Amino acid sequence: MTDADGFYRPHGIDPHQGREAELLLAGTKPFAVFWPPERVPKALIEAARVRRVAHVRHAVKRARPQARAPQESATQERAPPERAPRARRRQSTIEVNFFAPIDHDEDQFRELQSLVLDVLSGRRRIDAATDKRLGQVLGYSDSDIKSFLVWKAQLKKSLF
Repeated sequence: MTDADGFYRPHGIDPHQGREAELLLAGTKPFAVFWPPERVPKALIEAARVRRVAHVRHAVKRARPQARAPQESATQERAPPERAPRARRRQSTIEVNFFAPIDHDEDQFRELQSLVLDVLSGRRRIDAATDKRLGQVLGYSDSDIKSFLVWKAQLKKSLF
């Protein structure tokens, strides 16, 4: 399976991917979160037992690419090195839709909303503890979470 970022995920990794609405409607998933490029399924919007508990337009900071300095020739004198300028950040907005059953746990929902928005805004790093807690709040089994964390660590090793 390939996710929205284009990463291949082996079978069993992120088993809710593409099935969030189905699982939420079946009562086996406590929450569903959708943001671009995903569209919210019509069946979820029309469901009587499920409601959109939040629709958030959230500012996301992204690093703006830096222009490279022109290359110096070997015969030119070099100036003393200067500190590299910090990457400028530009803000863009992302829409996030949170869905839950009518009788959802409000405290658990607030935790989910806080985790997602803190990650998107850069206030919270995406690390194993954050991934684990997000998985728990979103209704993943302990074995699914463990498999995901092992896969992500292997992916990180292969990329860096």
